Amino acid sequence: MKTQKKPKSYEAHSADLRKGILLLSVLSQLHQPQYGYDLAMIMEAKGIKADTNTLYPLLRRLEAQKWIRALWKTGKGKARKYYLRTPAGDELYHVLKADWLKLNAALIAMLNEGPEEAEQAALKAGSAAEKDGGNETKQVASQEEKSSPEKMPLTKEQHDKKERTKNENELKEKTAELKAETKKSKEGPEELKEEPEKESKEQLKVQKSQSKGQKEQPEEQKEQATEPELELKNSNKEKEEKENKDEKKKKKKKKKK
Repeated sequence: MKTQKKPKSYEAHSADLRKGILLLSVLSQLHQPQYGYDLAMIMEAKGIKADTNTLYPLLRRLEAQKWIRALWKTGKGKARKYYLRTPAGDELYHVLKADWLKLNAALIAMLNEGPEEAEQAALKAGSAAEKDGGNETKQVASQEEKSSPEKMPLTKEQHDKKERTKNENELKEKTAELKAETKKSKEGPEELKEEPEKESKEQLKVQKSQSKGQKEQPEEQKEQATEPELELKNSNKEKEEKENKDEKKKKKKKKKK
């Protein structure tokens, strides 16, 4: 019978799973020096396929991070590069191994449980979360009650800070009110806008009438100024006439003599 090929999407997901455990798998085999190609063959024989395009970049990264170190061995042929865990790499391996064993046990339990067991586990987890949440809220409330500012006396700095914030808030409210009032005055009704226009027209009329009066005043002043001149002229004429009469009289007297 022919075996059915897995879809490409399945292969991609299984590759992601292998990548997740590749680091731990590599560290587990480097308790003794291993050549890169030999390491790939050993891991594949034990059921974990490691592509060389993925394995060698991982080895170089672990070497740069000082988790593993390189050893060069020379034999009959050319020199070969072997890899070995460092003391820091040993610690990393044991930490990752403990984490993996816990996760693996939890995952096996989840995979083996049926639907009823899964529901019960979900209910238990929900009730435990509710209890933890209730305890946390109670603890927070008790802490807030203990540290509430009403029960504890304020220090001088806290009192000054409170006053400053109060004054700042009052100032902000006042400025907001002033802005609102100025905005209302700008956005007033059309009647209010028409009144200044009427007043301006009336003012123009008054100014025109005043300018006319000012023009007429100089003419009156001219007339007033001409009256004394006429009087002077008349007085001069009278004098001349008198003088002429006196001269005529004198001439007549001379002739008689």
